[in-house]
Order: sequence, then C-alpha cells, then structure tokens
Amino acid sequence: MAILPTCPGLRVEIIVNGISIEEHKNPPPDPSQPKTLTTYVEVPSGTNFGIRYFFARTFPDNRAVSMKVAIDGNEIDEPMHHARDLHDKNGHFIDRMASYDGKRWYQQDFVFAALDIEEGGTDPVNETVKHAVDHVGTIELSFFFLENARRNKPLPTERKALLQIEKLSEKAVKGESMSHQTCLQPPKHIPNIEYFDAEYADEDPFTTFVFKYRSFRALKDLHIVPRSPSPIDVDNMDEAHMTDKQVRVAYRHLVQRQEEQRRLKREREGSFDTTVRGDDDDVVWIATKRRRISIPGEGDEVAEID
Repeated sequence: MAILPTCPGLRVEIIVNGISIEEHKNPPPDPSQPKTLTTYVEVPSGTNFGIRYFFARTFPDNRAVSMKVAIDGNEIDEPMHHARDLHDKNGHFIDRMASYDGKRWYQQDFVFAALDIEEGGTDPVNETVKHAVDHVGTIELSFFFLENARRNKPLPTERKALLQIEKLSEKAVKGESMSHQTCLQPPKHIPNIEYFDAEYADEDPFTTFVFKYRSFRALKDLHIVPRSPSPIDVDNMDEAHMTDKQVRVAYRHLVQRQEEQRRLKREREGSFDTTVRGDDDDVVWIATKRRRISIPGEGDEVAEID
C-alpha cells in the first residue's frame, strides 16, 4: 500500500481479484516533486483491476476531495468525495470509467492487457504512438482539495476511449521494459450518478501517486526485483568457505554419484559384450547375461544323458 510521507493520512493500492497487488521498491525520489510518490507493481495479464484508497482519521475532513485518474496518459475520471464521507472505514474504490450520453450512464471496467512487442520491427513510429509509449504502463492519481462543491446536471459527453496499441516494434519502445497497457471492457448500463461541480482550492494537487505496472519479467529487466541467482558449483568449492547448506548439498551430490557408480558396477558385472560381424562387416554388439557354470568336484556323480 502506497503511503507518501508528506501525506501520511492517505493510503492507495491497486486491487486485482480483491487482493492488493505487491508493490516493489520505489525509484529514487525526485527532489523537485516532494508531493509525488512513484512505485512499481507487478500485474497479471487479462485481469480486471481497481484502485482503492483510504483517508485515515488523521486526514482533515473539513473539505471535499477529488481524485483525478489518468491511465496511460489519458485523464478518464475524477470522482469526488464530500468531507463527511472521507473517513469511510471501507475506503473508496474505482474500477471503471463512467460516461453519460444524455439519457443513460454507462461504465467500462479496467483491464490489464499484455503489449504485443515485435522483435526487430523497423516500421516508422508516428507521433501518436510515440506519445502513447511515453505514458503506457502508468496509473497516475492526483488528489485535490475542493471548494464550493454543488450538484449540477451532467452534460452529454462523447464516450472517452483509451488508445489501444495493437503492436509495437522494439524501435518504438526504445529499449524500455514495457509489458502492459490498460484496456476497457464493453460498456454496460449503470444507475444514475450524482454529478457535482467544484473549484480546486489550489492549482496543484496536494499529493500524487504514480503506479508503474509491469510484468514480473519486465521488473527483473529493470532490476526492480532481483534476478535469479546463478547456480553455485558446490562440488568444486573449498569446504572451509562453504555454508552449512552448501555442505549438505555437496554431500547429497556425493552420495548420488556413489550410488550411480555402484549401479553401473552391478550392471557391468551382470553382463558382458560380444562382438559379432555380419556379412557386410557391420559390427553388431550383443549383450548377454553371465551364467554360473557348475564344475563337478570330488564325490560328485556325473550322469551322461543321451
């Protein structure tokens, strides 16, 4: 859960299947943006997701607050919360983009979708795609204090859309480790939503959270999560420098090798090889089992059988 030291009363998290997804180490903070927190999150493909945020009791509740939501560089919604509703113990949640056509309200759910990156692609990149690439894989949440909030009638608006990148060349991503974009589910009708107008108390947000969402592999490429360690050759290590675990592994390898050697020895003792040459001088190897031959001793009777 992301918490900004300059605004400890506000917590934000990304939710998938009802669970807060894991956050990884943050990039170095930008001294010029002390009110912004950036963090990386690992996301699965093809899953719906939402944004949950909590205002703790320590957060001031004397003004309404809005959260401007920008996904992949597109501003898509800005839910508002009255001062009296800020401290809801269940927090607040948004998992869709709402739109109004003049008669009915609709929603489209958010979905994480994998990018299709073409290796070795050399097609030219237009400006629209360049802009999309600069922002794809980013969820930016900006919080504002509001004044003079008042109910108003919603105006019909053209349904917003997110630019869907069908295919990207490696040239377009410029070596960046990108993996996902956000898509929208088909629209579905929802009950009417109350619509309010308000003014920002300040021109700039009082805090901003930026989530950079990537696959696990992309996070490894970015060194956000550690790469898998190279296997250690414990069999050739100096015992004096080995850990207890490495000693146990080396001993287990030794036992396995000894058992394999004993198995091979038993097989060699239980068979021998005979070479037979065919008509075309092909060499044929025939393996046969050894047989014990009984040799008569003193006092043994030998019977001849015709």
